[in-house]
Amino acid sequence: MISQIRKLKVRSVPCTVPYQRHCTMATDRTESAKSNSWCLAQELFAALPTFRLKVGVIHYNALLAAYGKSAHWRQALSHFEELHMKTQLQPDVITYNTTISAVKQHWQAALCLFQGMRRSKIEPDVVSYSAVMSSCEKGGQWQLSLNLFLAMAKSLIRPNLISYSVLLSSFEKGGQWQLAVSFFALMVSSLIQPNNISYNAIISSCEKGRQWQAALSIFHAMQLASHQPDVISYSAVLSSFEKGRQWQPALIMLENMIEVRVTPHVISYNAVMSACENGRQWQHAWRTFEAIVDAELEPSVISYNAVMSACEKAGQWQVALYLFNEMPQMKLLPDPISRQTAISSCERGAQWQLALSFFI
Repeated sequence: MISQIRKLKVRSVPCTVPYQRHCTMATDRTESAKSNSWCLAQELFAALPTFRLKVGVIHYNALLAAYGKSAHWRQALSHFEELHMKTQLQPDVITYNTTISAVKQHWQAALCLFQGMRRSKIEPDVVSYSAVMSSCEKGGQWQLSLNLFLAMAKSLIRPNLISYSVLLSSFEKGGQWQLAVSFFALMVSSLIQPNNISYNAIISSCEKGRQWQAALSIFHAMQLASHQPDVISYSAVLSSFEKGRQWQPALIMLENMIEVRVTPHVISYNAVMSACENGRQWQHAWRTFEAIVDAELEPSVISYNAVMSACEKAGQWQVALYLFNEMPQMKLLPDPISRQTAISSCERGAQWQLALSFFI
């Protein structure tokens, strides 16, 4: 296991922030203090022998946890190797769990640690399984997440809310909406109350699977369970309406979103405009575009493309070209979709000379 981890070119990075500065930062609840907490932990760990304190597994675990919280995964692996190979101490389940969590962005390393844990005859717990599943989820390895979940159940370890949420997120990223729906139902039947993360993952899965009815049904179930949908929840449902060409429900949902004081993102508005474009409702698309500006948000290239396309399809070629010409003024670079829409608008308006200018 260690030889495999070494391939990741683990190296220790010395702390260069003075210890006195850390003493001050330890009581400061700012982001800067949080981001440098690993350095304080490293200084304190190195100072233990000075105070004639025997270094134990608990000290390594605290240091590994500090590295994990600050995304210093290479340092975490380095100290794990030191504990494993250069001391008489034996890593425990917490050691492995904190190290796996520290390397969560690198699923191969997390899986290697998990396998080494079992070879060392240290029984993984629900935290161990959830941590390595989370790493696989971030790496787009939904099959591995599923296998780990099933192995956990086979080991008679009861999955918890985090385990299910990670699994649902894995299915969402992997485009496996049927599995997401099945395991969401299993989660509920197991009397594990979903949270916003779980609901958002299953709604997004249905959205990616073009299942707008299922997405809307789960959204309503979320509300009935007394969970307040957030901007992610609403945006996922709006995107499902866009893919399902449901412009009327999209407009209603956006209005409801604003009424309950959930501030839409540009992505939310874009989904509604695209739904209107698919429904050939250029006026609604235009009003939604104006709402982005009224909300003091900055339209993106996707925003312009959606409203331009809606106008072009409805024969409003002058409006489409006006928007195209406005993009550079908004410091937005038209993409191939923007240019193709502008050319199509020129075609509709018999503006062939203008169309030719886009090729120059």
